[in-house]
Amino acid sequence: MEESNWYAARRFNTSAVTEKYIRNSGIEIFRTPQLRNFIFFHCDRKTIEMLAFDLYGKLFVYHDPGERMPKAIPLAQMQSFILVTSCPGKVIPIPNPTPGFTCGQRVRVTGGMFKGAEGVIRRYKGNKRLIVSISGVVAVATCYIHPSNLEVVE
Repeated sequence: MEESNWYAARRFNTSAVTEKYIRNSGIEIFRTPQLRNFIFFHCDRKTIEMLAFDLYGKLFVYHDPGERMPKAIPLAQMQSFILVTSCPGKVIPIPNPTPGFTCGQRVRVTGGMFKGAEGVIRRYKGNKRLIVSISGVVAVATCYIHPSNLEVVE
């Protein structure tokens, strides 16, 4: 049996038929109100390919550049992303994430509502914020986190 991974997709059609198909697929999904058009699936590669085929034109599954296979999201990235985006109103979606958000010193939050999340500290909209990203898919910025609640990740 093939290993399950997280995969990201963007919805272009939010019709009731599409929603019903996704709900009835039996696949574990994650959605957040801050990113209405994004949906994350936890399944094997064959299942996500079938879903992309069945919902062609309504759902775009992210791929690595130049690859034909869906992009599997590392579990650690997805866990941090779920942790951060599960706090309503506390994150800002960053449109069109750039590769610049993935370089720099990585940190882990040691206290507060985002405890356990990992990301990069960057200045965004005038404040230093924790940027949590899924490479090539999406990035979000948290509200301000006091430096005493951060530790450098080696």
